[in-house]
Amino acid sequence: MKNTGKTVPLIIGAFIVLMGISIITGISFPIFRILFGLFFIYLGFVVITKKSRFCCGRRNQKFFSDDKVSTTNDTLDKEYSVVFGKATYDFTGVTADSGNKIIKINIAFGAAVIKINKDNPVKVTVNSAFSGAKTPDGTSISFGSHDYTTASFSQAKNHLLIDVDVAFGSVEII
Repeated sequence: MKNTGKTVPLIIGAFIVLMGISIITGISFPIFRILFGLFFIYLGFVVITKKSRFCCGRRNQKFFSDDKVSTTNDTLDKEYSVVFGKATYDFTGVTADSGNKIIKINIAFGAAVIKINKDNPVKVTVNSAFSGAKTPDGTSISFGSHDYTTASFSQAKNHLLIDVDVAFGSVEII
C-alpha cells in the first residue's frame, strides 16, 4: 500500500472527532491509553524487525541495529548516526579527487568502527564524552578531542575530513 501522506492527518482527525463525541455524550474513550499501547506495539515491531517506515529506515542512521556500510564517492552521505547499536563504516573507497569531502558521524550509546584508507589524505577529528575512542596512531581518549591525520594529509590539498562525536559509546578508527 502506497503512503500518500494522508494517513497521519486522517488518524489524528479521527481521534479529535472521537474526543469531541466523548465530551458531548459523556462516553469515555480511553484515547490516551490506546495511543500509549499502540506506541509500545510499534516500538516493539521496530526493535524486532530493525526497520521503521517513519524515522529509522535510512541507511545512514542505525538504531538498535548491527550493520555494515561500505561507501564510495557516489554513495557517500554527509552524516551518519549510531544510537543504541553498532555499525561498521568503510570509507576506504572514498577519495577527495574532486574536492574536499566532509563526513559527520554521531554515536550515542552505541559503537562504531570506521575504516579509512591510510594512503588517502584523511583527517579524523574525534570528540569524546564518557566514551572510548581509539585511533590508528595508538591514542585512546575518554574525554576531550583528538585529531588524527594520515601521512599524506595536507590542509592545502583536497582531503577527506571525518568529524566524529561519541557520547556514552565507543569508536575505533582503523
